[in-house]
Amino acid sequence: MIVRGQSGQTNRYLRCWIECLIKKGYVDVVCNKATIPHFTKDKLATMPVPVVPIDEMEEIADYLDEKCAALDTLISKKTNLLTELETYKKSLIYEYVTGKKEVITMGTELSDIH
Repeated sequence: MIVRGQSGQTNRYLRCWIECLIKKGYVDVVCNKATIPHFTKDKLATMPVPVVPIDEMEEIADYLDEKCAALDTLISKKTNLLTELETYKKSLIYEYVTGKKEVITMGTELSDIH
């Protein structure tokens, strides 16, 4: 379904609001869910939308876009870090299993190490 805001509403604000309703479970409550949710045009027309001045809608959408972009960047960095750590872990395991590195236990004296 293609949704566009009426005059006095921005599409970005409307997109954010619909995403919020989906994440909060509103769509699941109003849809028939035999197999997939049927969120029809009629159900969309009865969806509550907060009415705020257009400049506030733009400000809200800008804020959410900025915060979402920052979160996406952070998630990407953390995902890359986890990938690097997983690769490092596999490398260490391989080196210990193949004997390229030696496991030293807590009770081992430095003079005992060759």
